[in-house]
Amino acid sequence: MIDSAYKKENIDKLLEWLKAESVLTQDGQKIPNTGLTKLHKYTIVRKVYADSHYTQDFKDDLLKTVIGDAKDDQAKNLKLACQSLNPTPEGKEKSWLDITNFKAGYSSYEWNTLWANFFSRKSLDITKPYFPKLIQKIREVADCGDKEYIEAFIDNLIPTYGID
Repeated sequence: MIDSAYKKENIDKLLEWLKAESVLTQDGQKIPNTGLTKLHKYTIVRKVYADSHYTQDFKDDLLKTVIGDAKDDQAKNLKLACQSLNPTPEGKEKSWLDITNFKAGYSSYEWNTLWANFFSRKSLDITKPYFPKLIQKIREVADCGDKEYIEAFIDNLIPTYGID
């Protein structure tokens, strides 16, 4: 259910689970032995970040609450994913400038996270104007000569839906 939640009411249900730290029945009772793992919690946070129904303050508070003091690679990766998922025109523009700044110093793992989360089905109306920009960037990336980087860029940033 977590991966397939796209509607606000389903994401709200996931937020209830997150608060209870367990899967809940329809009437709000905890289902025994269904605690949420860190991966479950992080997936719920990404779902919230990709949805425009929630305020930025709510999203930021949720991220801080779920990550806590964690500074491991998974927590860092979640922050990068949320940065790239931001479904506002301003957020996408900031993300675009960041993910196409090839001198930003990210690791290949971090690049993959940023690229893979930029084009989201939920923000297609906002990201569609970036399709032509992407073609231009592919040309620039191709000129860099780093085959591994070129492949990673194309594999992770090319949207697989919404192209007319």
